[in-house]
Amino acid sequence: MIASPSQLAPLLAALGLTAQFNDNLKGFLGQLNYLQALNDALYVYLESLGYQGDLNTKIKLWEIDGYPLTGGVVVVTPPTLDVTKLVTGNQIQTAFVAGSYTYSSAVTETVLEYKVNGAVVAGSYVLATGDLVGSAKVRLTATGLTNPQDIFTEVYGITDFNYTTADLSYTVPAGVVDTTAPILSSPAVTVVDATHVNFAFSTDEVGTAYWVKTASATSPTAQQIIDGKDEAGVAVTYFGPQSIVATGAQTLSNIVVGNGSGAYIHVVVEDASGNRSNIVKDGPLTTATAPSQMSAPTLASTATRITITLAADPAANGSPITDRQYRYSTDAGGSWSSPVVLTSGDVLPGMTPGATGILVQTRARNAVDSNPNNWSSSTSIDMKNITFLGFTANSGTGATYDIDLTTIDTSTGGAGGPLVEGDFGISATGWSVSNANGDPGISGWTEEDDLYGDDETRDINFSASWKVMGSTPDSVATVTASNNAANGACGVIAWYRYVDPITPISTKGTAVIGKDTASADAPTVTPTLAGSLPVVVVGATGDTTPADLVAPSGFTLAGRRNAGGTTRGVRFLIAHQTWTSGAVDPAAVTSSENATSDSWAANVYVLKPY
Repeated sequence: MIASPSQLAPLLAALGLTAQFNDNLKGFLGQLNYLQALNDALYVYLESLGYQGDLNTKIKLWEIDGYPLTGGVVVVTPPTLDVTKLVTGNQIQTAFVAGSYTYSSAVTETVLEYKVNGAVVAGSYVLATGDLVGSAKVRLTATGLTNPQDIFTEVYGITDFNYTTADLSYTVPAGVVDTTAPILSSPAVTVVDATHVNFAFSTDEVGTAYWVKTASATSPTAQQIIDGKDEAGVAVTYFGPQSIVATGAQTLSNIVVGNGSGAYIHVVVEDASGNRSNIVKDGPLTTATAPSQMSAPTLASTATRITITLAADPAANGSPITDRQYRYSTDAGGSWSSPVVLTSGDVLPGMTPGATGILVQTRARNAVDSNPNNWSSSTSIDMKNITFLGFTANSGTGATYDIDLTTIDTSTGGAGGPLVEGDFGISATGWSVSNANGDPGISGWTEEDDLYGDDETRDINFSASWKVMGSTPDSVATVTASNNAANGACGVIAWYRYVDPITPISTKGTAVIGKDTASADAPTVTPTLAGSLPVVVVGATGDTTPADLVAPSGFTLAGRRNAGGTTRGVRFLIAHQTWTSGAVDPAAVTSSENATSDSWAANVYVLKPY
């Protein structure tokens, strides 16, 4: 409590003293360094004059007429005792309510003593019905405070701290006493790593859980556990408490046990009333090690990607598995890539199409060993090249016609069908006409080029399109035709596997058209990706019985189709070439039929490996 001029005025008036006394006292104190003895003497002096008033909240600091003495602490809110908690069965310290203070540094309260029934008791004193509660003496400490300061807090109107039992005015009422101890069950230890465990158990009451690690299966007493001691009363290295704020399943996480091999964890819970549970334990603990070796993974490949399917997790060996990794070698295990974390079904990209003998290993890790030498045995796999399957083709002079996709023609050397998800088709379709630029193509396909070559009587209408098959491959391709029996119309589709399904064509040439000949000369193109496949697509007109186009030198025929109308015909060709490096400049397409009345269109498309 701080005595201010307004508080001192009644005192001075009662003593017959004047304001001059206050001024003189102010001046006197101002000439002195503040001493605890001076403050005490002032208190004793005022008390000897018969003044009690607010002096029962004796803080041995004063402020006279606004003049703060050296080292002063200002009481903003005095500490109190909460009478609602002064009930039978409660420890008296649970009723203490801290005060608040202003000072140049943080003020700390230390409860020194409580008085019950006229005697000093410890904070852990359990109140009984009829107890007479007096006061609590609190010590204030702070950095820079010359001497610790004591402050009293009263219960109701106690004014004399040299009191007798008769002075006490607050009687503890009867209350409900909690005498039921918590019940613990289902203990279980999980090793986290070499020095930490989790301890799981169940409790029917909240409170504070205490634990110790000992070398013995014999549990210490509850008090020994709370004190951090083993069954022999010897202090242990690894122990600690944790608050339990809800009933039911609990986990004491990351308990430090050092090298816990062979040790036991013992746990007790104390509730708010001081009741202590039964003791639960688990052990002996085992030292965790790295997981065991995984079985070899299962692999699947495309041209550039390996899909890794993990084997089942191996034994964790005392510490939960945290992740899985893979590594690979392209030189028969002479060197390995840096490990990469993966989930089963992850893809290893960036492989070279056609590469053989790629080795892949996997491993599991835990917190004990983040870099274990427990790699699985190797699984070997070859990378695919873009694979030619064969072709499909048809003709018709109506508005449309269908090309059957259920049967793949392998007469040009393809691997055969049936088509599956991801298979890629590239087409050459159109017709011949006289002076009419039509719109050839395939319904639902992506068109790369729509070209028209004008040569008066035999004009070429040419479309190059593509499609990647979905989970249910198409059974037909519906092609736009000439819708005129005079004009021959047809189409051919070449089919490939292991082409990139997202960007199947990495680059293409600049489409060209020509007239006065059927000898088409496709443009130059330069692939950049290993495993790429250049494909030349050509269309040319002809007579009513058009002769076959011949693939350019160095190219392999993929497929072709001819169709004659009653007046003019058309022919299409697709061919490919294995590429290793440099520019690709296809030679001219030739034919036994090559008239000045003919026209042609052509381009080169570079298929990207998947």
